Amino acid sequence: MKPLIKPLFLSCFLLFFTIVSAQNKLGNHQSTQGGTASELYDNITTNDGSVNTLLKEDLGTPSSIYFNDWTEGRVVLKDNTVYKDWLLRYNIYNQQMQFIHDGDTSAFGNPEEISSITINQHTFMFQEFECENNTKRKGYLELLVDGNCKLYVHRCIAYRYVEECPEPASGFVTQEYFMAKRYFISEDDGLIVSLPEKKKEIINILDEKNTEIKQYIKENKLKLCNEDDLNELFTYYNSR
Repeated sequence: MKPLIKPLFLSCFLLFFTIVSAQNKLGNHQSTQGGTASELYDNITTNDGSVNTLLKEDLGTPSSIYFNDWTEGRVVLKDNTVYKDWLLRYNIYNQQMQFIHDGDTSAFGNPEEISSITINQHTFMFQEFECENNTKRKGYLELLVDGNCKLYVHRCIAYRYVEECPEPASGFVTQEYFMAKRYFISEDDGLIVSLPEKKKEIINILDEKNTEIKQYIKENKLKLCNEDDLNELFTYYNSR
């Protein structure tokens, strides 16, 4: 079996589809009692021609290309029109919010007209946001915490791992997708900007004196790499 890793390189989730071949053969990945799973190292050629050695399990979080199965949801437009009980599905791979129309799968053609979409208590908004490199993009963000300082998450399929048959005409055997997340914030309904990954930088944004927020994080043993803990921190920050 020959593995292929198809990285969808992210420029703040602007997708570039690049196909690269792994140099090593696929090994077994069965966990053994008291040990670890076999490790697969693949040489990945990047856009600048350099080579990265990656573990398959380091590609990200294994994920479906869909956030959810078809589920009844609620769509609110900016003109206050409300559509209830629509069958909705968020396609992370194609970055589309899909719905059923006359028995066919369709996607919203003008997402800028959407105020919010709610699926299983998850609220999505089509927003403009600014990336770490100051590049502005538009896409679906999930609103995690509402308030004066809003917390959002953006999901994207970062890699597609394909295990190819040795026979050229036999097609692909399996393929696996890996999801990445990025968090964003907006204060007083201003520009939505990328949330820093380092705890110290997050504290600096929320608390200029580095005292109250830092103490709350310490007392509640919050890990800011954990989404639930991030939600708790921003809920507290908005309640002050």
